[in-house]
Amino acid sequence: MTRVAIISNPIRSKECSTYLDSNVYEGPNVILCPYKNIFRQVEIPKSSSILVYRNRASIFLSKQRVLATLNYQMKHTLRSSLVVGLTLEKIYKFFIPKIRRFAISKSLKRAKARESRSSPETNEHLLSALSSVHQKGPIVKIVVFEISELPTILKFVESLDIEVLIQ
Repeated sequence: MTRVAIISNPIRSKECSTYLDSNVYEGPNVILCPYKNIFRQVEIPKSSSILVYRNRASIFLSKQRVLATLNYQMKHTLRSSLVVGLTLEKIYKFFIPKIRRFAISKSLKRAKARESRSSPETNEHLLSALSSVHQKGPIVKIVVFEISELPTILKFVESLDIEVLIQ
């Protein structure tokens, strides 16, 4: 009998750890998360184990972080040269807002198309991780710390008798 906690945002890691500490459970606790660094600054209970449900490509958590790093590296490279670098940086500053406007309008169109679909998207990596944990030992309770993962959890739980808690 296993209790599973699902978390995908490092902001909620302290709440997850506190919940697992305060609510005593006799069986094993399994924490499903997309990467282990979520609990970098928080200690997890000794009875808990972390299971990562994505591959190594999930290191790139957000496009914004990757783009900011690339932007910094490009500016550093451009500024290290003399006249050519300054000219290229001015061209870059001129074209980037135009490209962003185009990308935003394209993403808004995709969002409207997604809203028209009736079924919410499910996380296949999480679904396969839940089924593998359930095969090792039956899951009694699932604690969800991210509402965005709820459609996946409900899809998994629909045929099984598992209690779902939203924190």
